[in-house]
Amino acid sequence: MQKLADEMIFYIRFLEKEYGLEISLCDLHERIFPYSNLLTPYHTHRNHSCVLLKKYANVQKECIHWQKLVRKKCLHADHFYGVCHAGMGEYIFRIMHRETYLGFISVSGYCQEPHKAHGRMRRICNRHGVPYASLSFLFETSTNRPLPEFERLRALVLPLQKMCELFYIAVLSEEEGKISPPDALLNALQVYLADNFTNPLTLDEISRRLHYSKSYLCHYFYAKKGMGIMQYVNGMRIELAKKLLCDDSFSVAEIAFQVGFNDANYFTNCFRKREGVSPTQYRKSQHLL
Repeated sequence: MQKLADEMIFYIRFLEKEYGLEISLCDLHERIFPYSNLLTPYHTHRNHSCVLLKKYANVQKECIHWQKLVRKKCLHADHFYGVCHAGMGEYIFRIMHRETYLGFISVSGYCQEPHKAHGRMRRICNRHGVPYASLSFLFETSTNRPLPEFERLRALVLPLQKMCELFYIAVLSEEEGKISPPDALLNALQVYLADNFTNPLTLDEISRRLHYSKSYLCHYFYAKKGMGIMQYVNGMRIELAKKLLCDDSFSVAEIAFQVGFNDANYFTNCFRKREGVSPTQYRKSQHLL
C-alpha cells in the first residue's frame, strides 16, 4: 500500500510542478479512508484562501456538506466544472471501480465568474466572521492562473483516476488476504493533524479531540513515527510554507501565520533547522530556478 501511495503522490507532485495544477483527493470511499494518512497532504485543499478558511471550524463543516452535494452530482456525471461554497472554481473528476463510487479528484484554483465567487465569499464572511479583505486578497492570489484546456486536463488526470482505483483494489486484496488492518489510531491522528495543522494546535487539544491522554498519545506517536507530534505538525506547516514562499505576495510573517505559527521568529528557526536555510533564503533560491 505504501508503495502505491508513494507513486500516487509522486505523480500529483509532477502535475503540480510541470502543469501548475492544484490537486486534491476528496470524499474517499470508506474502504480507502483508513489508509488516507498515506496520501497526506493531498486529501485536502491547500490554496491560499482555503488555508485561511480551514481556521474556522464552522466553515469546515460547510465544506463537508458541499462535498456531499458534489458526491450526488458525481452519480450522474463523471466530470464537470463547478464553483464551491467559498467561490473557488474547480474541475471535478469522478473516481470509480466498476459501479462503485470511490470519491473524486478536484483540480482547483480557477475563477470564471468573479461576481459569483465574491458573492459567495461575502456570505461566508458575514456568517462566520472571516475578514473579507483577507479572504478576497488570498482568493485572487489563488486563482491567478488561466483555465486549462479541458481535454488536455482530462488526459493528465486519467492516470491518477486509475491509480486511485488500483489503490481501492489493493485494499480489497489485503482484506481478502486477512492481512492485519492499518493502525486505526495512527490513521485517525494523522488525518486530524492534516485537517487542522494550520490552526494553533496544542497537545492538550489533540488529546481531547481523540479521547486519549496526552502522555499516551505522545509515546504512541513517537513509537510509530520516530518523532514528536508537534515536530510532525511543524513539518507539515513548513512543507506548505515552502509552497507559499514561491509567491511574493506574502511576507514571511504573513506566511508563518497562514501555516499555523503564531511567532515569525519561531517559524524562521524551525524552517532553518529543517531546510538548512532561512525562509528568505529559500524564497530567493526558488526565484533562481
